[in-house]
Amino acid sequence: MLQTKALDEMHAERIGHGYKVVDDPDLYERCRKENIHFEVCPISSVKLGSVSDDLDKHPLHRFIDDEVNFSISTDDPIVLDNNLTSDYEMVMEMGLDKDHVIATIFHAARSCFASPEEKEQILADLVKVYGEKYMKM
Repeated sequence: MLQTKALDEMHAERIGHGYKVVDDPDLYERCRKENIHFEVCPISSVKLGSVSDDLDKHPLHRFIDDEVNFSISTDDPIVLDNNLTSDYEMVMEMGLDKDHVIATIFHAARSCFASPEEKEQILADLVKVYGEKYMKM
């Protein structure tokens, strides 16, 4: 599987999309334990057929239930005619509440490609805006 190769050979810490990981229990558990970050692009995943049109079956729900490290991202906004706001709206239609959405912003900050000092500053700025409780989510 491509994700295994990404982890073993490329030492990936983030995986774009990666929805099929839920089909491989061992790999899924490994990613969860290693806190691998998944970039979830809801509109793209549906429009491009990466997941079922039935939003109740979107892997995002399993990621939430299993406390997988993920964030909401947008993908090809010009091609797909979407933006991050529309992706946030979609996940809220899927049942995520405001707290879940804000928590994914913190996940993204903790998993971004920045120096430890820059991440610390980003997280401090987020705490000022959203509050301390999201640091624990």
